[in-house]
Amino acid sequence: MSLNTYNSKHEADSSESRVRYTVLISSSIFNYKEVLAYIGPKLGAYFAGACCEPVDGVWSADGAEIKTRYADGNVENGMRITVSVVSNEAQTSYFNIQSLIQKMNVDLHLGLNWVHVEEETVKAKHFSLID
Repeated sequence: MSLNTYNSKHEADSSESRVRYTVLISSSIFNYKEVLAYIGPKLGAYFAGACCEPVDGVWSADGAEIKTRYADGNVENGMRITVSVVSNEAQTSYFNIQSLIQKMNVDLHLGLNWVHVEEETVKAKHFSLID
């Protein structure tokens, strides 16, 4: 198959508006593989899928303040979690993210304090590579 002969019958009709949450967590004792093993199955159960990536989190001790200059940043291991949900499920999904991370923090003794969450409106599309 050449790149210009893709058959659109393989596209799912899923171009509805969605809300994408990008969640960033990190701590000084963060073990990515342990966290992924814990949270991966739960992300599948709550959201039907997600993306997880290791990140280097950088934060300043005075970052919760609004000012023009902050203390030098601390670097920690962490994770970026991305999920997208249909718009009418956004509020429930945000609550589920909060609950899931709070429980994981307790169960794995991660010492998380602040969780950074970004919310965006996106359009989702899917296509299959299988005939």
